[in-house]
Amino acid sequence: MHFMNRKAKIFVLGIFILSSLIVLIEAGELKVIVSVEVANVRLKPSIESAVIGKAKIGQVLEVLRKEGNWYFVNLPPDENGFVVSGYIHQSIVKVVTEDKPVPEKKPVVEPKPQVTPPPPQPSRQPSPFYETAIKPAKRKAFYIRAGAGYGTKSYSYSNNWNFTQYQEQGDVNESYSVDTSGLAYEAGLGFLFIKNVGLEISFAPVSSETKGAFTAAFPHPFYFDKDRTVDWNKEDLAYAESEINLNLILYFPVGARFNIYISGGGTYFLNVKAENLQEISWSELGYPYNDLTTSYTYNNYSNSGLGFNAGGGIDFFFVENVGLNVNVRYSSGTVKVEVEGVEIKLKPGGLKVTGGIKIAF
Repeated sequence: MHFMNRKAKIFVLGIFILSSLIVLIEAGELKVIVSVEVANVRLKPSIESAVIGKAKIGQVLEVLRKEGNWYFVNLPPDENGFVVSGYIHQSIVKVVTEDKPVPEKKPVVEPKPQVTPPPPQPSRQPSPFYETAIKPAKRKAFYIRAGAGYGTKSYSYSNNWNFTQYQEQGDVNESYSVDTSGLAYEAGLGFLFIKNVGLEISFAPVSSETKGAFTAAFPHPFYFDKDRTVDWNKEDLAYAESEINLNLILYFPVGARFNIYISGGGTYFLNVKAENLQEISWSELGYPYNDLTTSYTYNNYSNSGLGFNAGGGIDFFFVENVGLNVNVRYSSGTVKVEVEGVEIKLKPGGLKVTGGIKIAF
């Protein structure tokens, strides 16, 4: 009988404490204190709901009502006096009650001592509702990036010239096909001089091979208008270029982890090099000299020039200052090269898509 009376007393005491808590909430006197460094205040009582505010550790919030495991609280007014109200989960706060009696009901047991704020840097307790997502960090002023990917550009050019022999004119026609499609590299260094606007200088080298097709007509020593024609191809002619881009960068942050940006500016095509035919040597074979033996000399010709570029990209930071970067760029320009007194026009640049790492500091 004594055991039954004790259980009944405990049950009555629990009912009283619960009813007292409800009265405190209804009286607007229940408050909670934030026990983690930064707590999310959400629009609805759900971990999937949008975050509409933040509360720092040690901050005391007024509770308007309780719904399941969530408190509906008021955040302190902002600088314009605007008050944000939302839901905060009970796992990241502690209840604080003021020592004011509630008129409706008086406690029959000793009141619990007032909860004091936790130390400035408490250890974090595991909780299914505690979010470990990256916090929005202050944007760093400098960054470097490096990546590899695919680049593509193809074009053709020609170089035609003539010479005089046996009182007639001989002709040489050169046709070159440039295709730089393949593995591409790019590295960049950037500086944000205001929050979302900055400058970037980047470097991208390109090397490839050029295909050449040639036709030469040699006058005959005895007959007019009876040229001896020679055709040949060479598919391993060297080609290389390097582009230096100086761009204005505009950033558009998307959440804490993502950045989208666009860029554009000038390009300096440094040392654009193309291997071309330099000289033809020939000798005539036996009377009536209808046949020839020929040999060819090739040489590298280079120059530098200006152009432009435009592009954009995406950053994804998996930790605060280190992330992945995808960059897309199109560049174009014209570089004039003199080949044995004849000016030819090379068209460096093209489309490059690279992916790599980005580090802010």
